[in-house]
Amino acid sequence: MKLHPGFGIQIDKCSTQQITQNLREHDLVLIRGHNFDQTQFKEFITEMGPLVANFYSFAEGSAMELNKGEKEVGVVRNKKGYLPLGGHMYINSGVGSWHYDEVSKNIPGLYYSAIYGAKSLTVGANTDFLSMRLAFERLSEGMKQTLRGLEVINQNRPLRTWTTKSYNENKIKFNTEMDCEEVNCGPIVKKDQMGRESLSFNPRSWVRFAGWSEEESTPVFEFLTKHCTIPEHTIRHNYQDGDVVMWCNNTVVHYGVANYDIDSADREIWQLMFKLKGNDNDNIR
Repeated sequence: MKLHPGFGIQIDKCSTQQITQNLREHDLVLIRGHNFDQTQFKEFITEMGPLVANFYSFAEGSAMELNKGEKEVGVVRNKKGYLPLGGHMYINSGVGSWHYDEVSKNIPGLYYSAIYGAKSLTVGANTDFLSMRLAFERLSEGMKQTLRGLEVINQNRPLRTWTTKSYNENKIKFNTEMDCEEVNCGPIVKKDQMGRESLSFNPRSWVRFAGWSEEESTPVFEFLTKHCTIPEHTIRHNYQDGDVVMWCNNTVVHYGVANYDIDSADREIWQLMFKLKGNDNDNIR
């Protein structure tokens, strides 16, 4: 069942090969009705390809922390004393942002995220997903041609998830880490392994186009952000216990919706990041 006319599909439990094919074709796959422990979740994902380390801090007591038995599984808990994933954004402004899950180093090609709904809420705690491929397709031919020749300079800050207690006790360390900026430059239009073009959309890190000033770049960035984030390019997922959601970070960004009581809601999801087997040559270029 399609989740959106342009991307995303819900499928029944099936072979790894079928899941992989759907993920390549539709960029996002939902499978419901699993009953995993963390070991089983890890085994399920590694059937599709090797795990990759993500960019987050897994400090003990943080909203995302390492399970002592399965060190690669990120456990996101939302309950009293825990800040949600991307907690610094809530500390600073009370809102999240559109983003992709970042890897710990420059890993070539396509990489994917998987979330398992271990303990969901009846209402709220949704995730919105946005297709950057669909957003690019719906631009005018003139804008597409302009963007194809441009590279964008990004300035990325490490994301960290902290409890209120650990933040209060380690403000200097927190602020030092947030000031560690990684600057990189790359094309704003890329292609996936099927040759489809997609925007490299990351509005929280865009600085300017290479060869352009910030003043010249900002109006284009503002237009692209407004264009990309309209509801017609998005899916909102309402978690159920046992859900597995997988998506390609190179073509889909997401937004954790804070439409629930962050301080007291008892919610838990597990996260892994991975590459697909046989994708060594699937370079986004």
